[in-house]
Formats: sequence, C-alpha cells, structure tokens
Amino acid sequence: GRHRAVSINQTTQGCAAMSLTGSVVFVGGASGTVGSGIAKAFLAQGATVLSVSRTPAGAERIKADVGSAIDVFIADMSSEASSLEVKAAIVSKYGQLNYVFTCYGGWWQGGPTSQQTGATLNEVLQSKFYPHFFTAGALLPLVAEGGAFILVNGGAAEQCYNAASGLVTIAASAVAGLSQALFTELRGTSKRVAEIRICTMIGRDADAAAAGRMSNAEIGRAAVAIAAAADTGVVHRIVSRADVDAITGRRQSTQLFVAQ
Repeated sequence: GRHRAVSINQTTQGCAAMSLTGSVVFVGGASGTVGSGIAKAFLAQGATVLSVSRTPAGAERIKADVGSAIDVFIADMSSEASSLEVKAAIVSKYGQLNYVFTCYGGWWQGGPTSQQTGATLNEVLQSKFYPHFFTAGALLPLVAEGGAFILVNGGAAEQCYNAASGLVTIAASAVAGLSQALFTELRGTSKRVAEIRICTMIGRDADAAAAGRMSNAEIGRAAVAIAAAADTGVVHRIVSRADVDAITGRRQSTQLFVAQ
C-alpha cells in the first residue's frame, strides 16, 4: 500500500548516556567515515562490536582506527553467499545480535544517467545497495527481541545533487525503499527498523574540525541514542548539529512511514 509521512514527537533524554555492556552490535562499513564513528561510539558504551572487511589487511586497518576490541570477519557483504557465511560465524560465536547498522556505500559521479550502461548501474548497486539488502537477509533474523536494524543512508535518497551523480540517487532511493519495506514487514513485532539519513558532509574528527564539518563522532552519538529509542519506522534526518542535539538529548520531530 501507499505510505504517508506523519510527524511525531518523542523525548530521548538520557539515551546517549546509556550503558550497552553486554550488547552485541554489528556495524557494516566500519572502515568508512560514518561507520567508524558508529563503531567507536558503541565500543565506548561497552558493547561488543562486530564488522566485516574484504581482506585481512583491511581488518587490521579497521582495528587500528576503531580499536582492537572490534571483531572483524573477512567477508564481502555485497555477496549473498558471503553474507550468509557471516551469519553462520556470528551464530556460532555470539548467538544473536542486539543492533545492526548498515553503513555501506559512498559517492559516485560517473556521468549523466541516460549515458550509463546496465553494467555500470549494476556495479553501483553492487557496492551501494546490495550490501544493505544482503545484510538484512542474513542478519535481521539474528536481531534479538527489542533490538533494532538501522540502515544508514544519504541525502541522495531525496535529491539528485548533479547531473553526473544520478546512479547514487537511484541506489540511495533503493535503500530508502528497503527501510520502508522492512518496517512494513516487521510491524507488530518487537524488532525495530529505522533509517539514519545524513544530508550533510561528515568528516573524521580532526579533519572535520579543520573543514568545519560535522564529525563522525557526532553521528556515533546519535546512533547510540537512536538504538536506545523505542520507536520504529522512523527516518532520522541529520542536516546539522541541531538534529544530533535533538536526537541525543532533547525533543525531536521525525518522519514515520505509516502504511495505508
């Protein structure tokens, strides 16, 4: 059915100070700017944090950046078979997950959309949509009751920023559609689905300060608060620090997709 956006208000006071000791959190894309910020935030709260890397060298880089405590599986989440191997490994070692974040993707600006080939479109979807989709298929069944599956997306889901970046908008729109589909699928259950939609440039701590951008540490704090919230089906748009402040400690106005 169709979906309508309904504005809701809720208070998340104190969520950013929560203890996550004992929680198991999967952060797909922890090598990236946003994913590393989220992984660090959960480690700081006492959670056990898991991620993936395609290579052992990449896993070592994640550990050097995020912290040696992160458990990195060697896998490619753009592959359905590989994602199912990760599922089996997590079941064997941890049993279940409390929270899953999908932070895959990145920018692409390869030219006008109408001039792209099917092969190019598939390459973009392979790196920027399929990992979200296959992570949902493999890991959503492992999310414990009361846990959350949270997709991290970009502002390209709402607009095409320039004529050369259209395929990113297509991929981001697919991720937004996946978040709505999962919310509809899980309505009435105790598992929650949310989307974090980042509509601004994010940098790593020192680099962000030098460039006047928001830092990945700020996104990490917001992610912890969103995981703690009791809502589901919410798109948390982050455009400025005011949005992070609202999510982490004050009152927020968000968009809830309600099936009609």
